[in-house]
Amino acid sequence: MGKDYSNWELSTDRANTARRILEENGVRQGQVLQVRGFADRNLKHPDQPMEAANRRVSILVAATPEKIAQDITPPKPQAVPENPSVVPQNPPINAPKELNGK
Repeated sequence: MGKDYSNWELSTDRANTARRILEENGVRQGQVLQVRGFADRNLKHPDQPMEAANRRVSILVAATPEKIAQDITPPKPQAVPENPSVVPQNPPINAPKELNGK
């Protein structure tokens, strides 16, 4: 690498390589929302700048379409009692008096 190859380029290349590896192993291209390299900023161990743990990337990956569908499926409505005169076990605090038995 030339002398113009900075820590930023190295960090960016590292982040993009990690993204490519994820995509080659099943993560869909549309799932990767963000890729970041931190270069010599935001060190995990600022007192040890050469520590390997400082050479990290951040990749934000969206859930799969199947997982998104599960997350947004509305809950099933609660069953309504067959006999409307039955008082619920735990009526809401501000329920009309015919619901809370008073």
